[in-house]
Amino acid sequence: MNECLLGSDNCHDDAICIDNEGNYSCQCKPGYFGDGFDCSASPILGFISPAKLTVVEGNNVVLDVGIIGPLTTHVFAEAIVSPKTASEADFKILSNELNFHPGVATDKIIIATTDDAIVEDDEVFVVTLTTTNPVVQINQTKEVTTVTITDNDGAPPSAVSSGSNSSPAVIGGVIAAVVVLAIALLILVCFCRRSRKRGLPVLENTRDIGEFQNPAYVGDPKLDIEVKPSNHYEEPPDSKFKVFSSASDAYYVNTENLDVDDNAYEVVN
Repeated sequence: MNECLLGSDNCHDDAICIDNEGNYSCQCKPGYFGDGFDCSASPILGFISPAKLTVVEGNNVVLDVGIIGPLTTHVFAEAIVSPKTASEADFKILSNELNFHPGVATDKIIIATTDDAIVEDDEVFVVTLTTTNPVVQINQTKEVTTVTITDNDGAPPSAVSSGSNSSPAVIGGVIAAVVVLAIALLILVCFCRRSRKRGLPVLENTRDIGEFQNPAYVGDPKLDIEVKPSNHYEEPPDSKFKVFSSASDAYYVNTENLDVDDNAYEVVN
């Protein structure tokens, strides 16, 4: 399709339509200045930077502005910064006055953004070119640039789910559970060590003093205890313990704090 031949192009009236394969381009006629979509006999002022920019808060925004066409005199222009979703506290204009003269056809606009500690959504402001100098005209397609400030403090409030408010409680619960578990393990270790210290060692017999028989248990049908001739009393080296043993069992008794009457037992030879 030849847009230039069909007249479906968007070239300025003072521009020439140039057909390309699958597309077309526009070029201002001799004596006119512009990008082909906007042509003027006077020099054209407009943004060189893209129409939309994104910057992380705390960084400066630098916008390039230029004039297309010959300059024969000094030209003054200005950039107006208007908040959209941003507030005036979110940015500060460092330089918005533009000066052009023969040999100098470009200048910069510098805007600082505020690095706050608030978690927030993206903030937008708009920069618009303006001039009262009749020597130049503003390119209508390159008159405005939109700047978006992105947050660097984390997820914005709109992206935070309602369940996230319980995060501190969940973390506190986990910490408490870990502390309780650690205390329980410590108690268990102390108990095991204490039990090990109180454990009674197996003592070897050092002296056999013969068989014994306790009259209190002889012939008692309730207890049904049979005193075997092999029962005997053996005294270990440690005087704190007395050992009563039989063919199958051994009993250890701490007698350190007991007042034992030796006449309570009848020794059977």
